[in-house]
Amino acid sequence: MKVIKNNILVIILILMVLISIAVYGILPTRLPIHFTLTGTVDGTAPKLEGISFMPVMELILWLISSFRIKDINLKKVIDGIGIILFLAQLAIIGVALKPAANINMINSIALSCMIIIIALMTRNNKINRYIGIRTTRIMSSDKIWKKTNTFASNLLLAVGGIGLILAVFLSNMSVVIIIVLLLMAVVGSIVYSYYVK
Repeated sequence: MKVIKNNILVIILILMVLISIAVYGILPTRLPIHFTLTGTVDGTAPKLEGISFMPVMELILWLISSFRIKDINLKKVIDGIGIILFLAQLAIIGVALKPAANINMINSIALSCMIIIIALMTRNNKINRYIGIRTTRIMSSDKIWKKTNTFASNLLLAVGGIGLILAVFLSNMSVVIIIVLLLMAVVGSIVYSYYVK
């Protein structure tokens, strides 16, 4: 388990490359790479560029992380971004292979997974500059930091879970609702911090 945790970017990069090679021959000449909140494709790229962009970004992340980063929180952020890039790669391939797919559902699932990843990264961290709800008050005390970010993590997990449900049952409006819930969770966490003694 420790080996996987320490090499997560390498594992993801290998998976991205293998998946890309496996599906390259059956992909269309142009791939969807950008969508509106309503699920409309508003950006495409040539096949090679579209399929290789995320793996290249993953490679850059791995190169950055290989410089013996000592800050564990920064390492978590880099790993989290790597996972999000992998999800984005899968979404691009999925929509390219099945243009009739419910893009709103895919976007909602990807956004919800991203929120859950952030929630897990936020939990049990010491005061830092990279992960968590950060205001002057929250960063003024270990106790306030811990309680506020544990509270925020729970809210974000709830938002991510609700988002996954909405993606299935209310996909047309789910992205907007998830974003509203996310903003409420962040604001609610900041307000909560003022009640922590």
